[in-house]
Amino acid sequence: MIAAVNGVGRVNGLDGDKKGRRLYKVVLTGGPCAGKTTVQAMMSTFFEILVGSGGVKFADLDDQEVYTFQENLIRTLLQLEQTFFDLAATCQRNTLVISDRGAMDPSTYMSTAQWEELLNNNKWNNVSLRDARYDQVIHLVSAAQGAEDFYTTANNQARKEPIQLARELDRKTQQAWVGHPYVDVIDNCTNFNNKVRRAIDAVCNKIGIYTGDRLSPESIKRKFLISALPDVKILCSQLDHTRHSVYKTRRCFLWKNQYYQLDIYNEPCHPRCKGLLILETYTTKFGDDMERPDFLDIAKEVTGDPFYSMFHLSLKK
Repeated sequence: MIAAVNGVGRVNGLDGDKKGRRLYKVVLTGGPCAGKTTVQAMMSTFFEILVGSGGVKFADLDDQEVYTFQENLIRTLLQLEQTFFDLAATCQRNTLVISDRGAMDPSTYMSTAQWEELLNNNKWNNVSLRDARYDQVIHLVSAAQGAEDFYTTANNQARKEPIQLARELDRKTQQAWVGHPYVDVIDNCTNFNNKVRRAIDAVCNKIGIYTGDRLSPESIKRKFLISALPDVKILCSQLDHTRHSVYKTRRCFLWKNQYYQLDIYNEPCHPRCKGLLILETYTTKFGDDMERPDFLDIAKEVTGDPFYSMFHLSLKK
C-alpha cells in the first residue's frame, strides 16, 4: 500500500523484526533540477511494487519577507510530515515515508543570522530538525553540477535560478545536512535513469531490502585506517550501548561530492581502540578509481577486516 501527498508515501513490505512492523523515513533533497520530483515518483512506484510549487520569486523579497516565507514554509512542512508520521505510526504494517525536501532545506535560502533567529523563535535546533527527524538523507545533485546540458528552467515555472546560482544552492543544501549520520550524495556521474536507480539502491541498502536483479547493489561500505588526526572541528560524538562502552567522536564532511565519516576513538576505552582513527564512506569505486581526501594521511584500507568491525571493537573480552 502507498499513500502520498506532495511526496510523502506509505508502502508495504519493509522487513522488520519478528515482533512488529517497521517505520522508515527518507528525505529527498538536492539543488535545482536534480530530479527530486521524478525520483520521488519513481521511488514511490518502486516501493509500492516491492513491498506543487508556490511560484515565489525570492529575488523580489526583502529580508523580512524571506524570513516570514521560510518560517511559514517550514512550519507547514513539519506539520504535513507529522501528519503522515503519526498516520504511519498507527499502521499495522511496515511503513516507508518519503519527504520531498526536508526541515533543513529552508536554511539554504536564508542568512545564518536569519536561520538562527528562526530556530530561537520557534525553540528548534539543528540536531532535532536534521539528525533526529529522518533515518536517511538522499541528496540529489543539481543537473547544474555535472549534467549542465540537461539543466533547464523550461519544465518548471517556479524554477528561475541561473546555472551558477543553482550550483551554489546545491552546495549550500549539501552543507545543511552535514552531520546527519546517513547522507547519500547521488551525483550526475551516470545517466538520469541510473541516477534514479542509485537513489533507490541507497535506500534499499540502508533498510536491508534484498532487491535481487531488480537493482544491482553495487555500493559497499569502505573503511580506511587514519594514521594522524587532522585539525578539524569536532561535529558529533556517538556511543555504542550494546556491548562494551565505546566512545568516539564522529566528524562528517563532504569532499568532491562524496560523504565521509571520520571516527575518532576516545578514552576510556579498551586498549584495542586506543588512538584508533577510522574513515568510512559508501562508494562503488575501488583502487585507483577512487579518489581519497588528500588532506588525510591514509595508512591503509581496512574494508572487510574483522579486527576493525564494531562487533570486535565493542567486545568486553
